[in-house]
Formats: sequence, structure tokens, C-alpha cells
Amino acid sequence: MRWDVLLIQTLAAGVATAGAAILFGVSRRELPWAGLAGALGWWIWGVILQAGGRPVTAGFVGAAGVTVLAEWLARRRHQPATLYIVPGLIPLVPGADAYRTMMALLGDNLSQGLARAVNLFVLAGALAAGVMAVSTFFRSWHGYGPERRPATPRDPPNQPGT
Repeated sequence: MRWDVLLIQTLAAGVATAGAAILFGVSRRELPWAGLAGALGWWIWGVILQAGGRPVTAGFVGAAGVTVLAEWLARRRHQPATLYIVPGLIPLVPGADAYRTMMALLGDNLSQGLARAVNLFVLAGALAAGVMAVSTFFRSWHGYGPERRPATPRDPPNQPGT
């Protein structure tokens, strides 16, 4: 794949991600940022594949890149990170592979369908692992939200005979 093709695909992925974000109800103000998350994920995916990497590695690193950007945007823009993660992963979802898997399973080629299904589940797991690894790191580093004071203990209930 040439670099100019990757650039065009990256821009198209950003526009498609913004379109998917509209369907998910993302506000107008956040649409460009959601599109940027999808474009970043696709760009990472393409660069790794161009360098000779495997699709599973590209999926993991692409999903991790989307999540890093989403967590950073969530803190800068005071929005939930899922607002950027969910649409940002849309370009990385292996939809065509899922279609080919189903066609092989429903057709006469059961062994090819099962092999494709295994690859599909491994790639989906890599996407989930990329999101989970980065989100876990951010949650452990920055905490889950505003710090709360520990609850004050209530008075013990009245005991009969005291």
C-alpha cells in the first residue's frame, strides 16, 4: 500500500467515524474529535500492516491508540471516554471478514469458515484487549473520578437492653 492511499483511507475513516458518531448521538461539538479517534486508529492499523505486521498486532495497537486519544480527550474536554472509543473503533471492526466467515460457514466450506471464525475472534479479542489495557492503565493512574470523602459511620442501632 502506498502512503498517499493510506492518507486518503485515513481521511475517509475519520469521516466515516464522524458519521457513525452521529448515529450514536454524539454532540456536534464532539464529532470532529470522534472522527479524529477513528482516523488515528485506521492510520496506526495501516502503518503496522505496511511495515509487515500482522492484523492482530495492528488491531491491538490501533485500538490502544484510539483509547489513549479517547482517555486524553475525555480529561481535556470533560466528556466520557466511551464517547470517543466506541465510534473510534468502528473502522477497525472486521466487518468484511465477518461476512466472509458467515458465507463460508453457510456454504459448503465448513473448514474454511471455522478457520476464518477463529481468526475473526482473535482479532476481535485483540481490539478488546487494546481498549482494556489502556483503560485499565488510565484508571489506575488517574483514578475513577472525583475523590470522595469516606462515608461517616452511622450511629449503631439501638440494642435492646442497653
